[in-house]
Amino acid sequence: MQNSDERHEVNHYDYDEISLKELIMSIWNERKLIAIVMAVTVVLTGLYTFVIASPEYEATSALIIKKPGEVATPYGSYTFPSENINDYIQFIYSNEVAERIIKKHNLQMSNNAFKNMVSITQDKDANRFQVVVKNGDPAAAYAINNDLIHQYIDSLRITYKKQALDSFILTYQSDLDGLKNTVTYKESVLTDTRTLLSSMDPVITLQKLLSSDPIAAAAYAERRNLDLANLSKEVMTEEIANENYFLVEAQVLNSEIELITLRQDLEKKNRLLTELNAELENFNKLKSTDNESQILNGKLDVMAQNVFVTSAPYQPENPVAPRKALNMSIGLILGMMLGVFIGLFKAYWKNS
Repeated sequence: MQNSDERHEVNHYDYDEISLKELIMSIWNERKLIAIVMAVTVVLTGLYTFVIASPEYEATSALIIKKPGEVATPYGSYTFPSENINDYIQFIYSNEVAERIIKKHNLQMSNNAFKNMVSITQDKDANRFQVVVKNGDPAAAYAINNDLIHQYIDSLRITYKKQALDSFILTYQSDLDGLKNTVTYKESVLTDTRTLLSSMDPVITLQKLLSSDPIAAAAYAERRNLDLANLSKEVMTEEIANENYFLVEAQVLNSEIELITLRQDLEKKNRLLTELNAELENFNKLKSTDNESQILNGKLDVMAQNVFVTSAPYQPENPVAPRKALNMSIGLILGMMLGVFIGLFKAYWKNS
């Protein structure tokens, strides 16, 4: 039984050895075919890489964006709607920015096609990101990248200036309505308080019998050399301060001071609202015109200190695609694999 197993194992090894030998011989016998397939594949790869494929260049710039929070302005504090930096970075893909660059460079493409030209990569430091623009023309790649980052910054600043304007105008209109109602109410209260004050006397005059105050009666009789018994019907007049009068008078004074403060606040808010409305009118007049950059005149430019260019783009010298060496290596390997497959298939076809 053992001898039978050993013979079976030897035959199995012989079969494997013969099969491997046949495989190698098949490849060797078809070496010319394999070489031809490899040569054709390499030639086709070279034709595509060096003749058909257009070179592609990359222009890269780097920016830093500060996390938006709260900004102090002459009109109050402005709070940004989002503290997520990615919301502001992704603004570079907005249709507004894309349309401006497409129009400026007369690019015959859609917004989506333009966005595919642009890629954003963030560093480990989330505040820093790179803008990469790909194009077949190195000069165009540089020019588009340069204009893109500046258009992105300007559009971002303009957008959030508009939001700040709308926010402050709405707040001031609401505050003014409340102030006007408060002033009207305080004026009404002051009028009523003054009417009450005018009906009051600061001094109250009291009359009483002199005999009701023995000490005062004795002093009066002594001063006049009169008999105290004859003063029973004498009347004494006394004047005392009216405390209620002075309390009401203080209320009038406080109301007048409060009204002065309210009117000053009302006048200030009216003046600031007028400035805001004038700035909004100027904004709407300049928006989407050749003079749009004049919108960024320093007023309510809440995003001015949040985005900076740290590395400007430069014109690339060498294309990033196609990768000639890599393509030729891949073509060679694929040609060899395809040649071996065709050679083995041919040998199998003959034998079967």
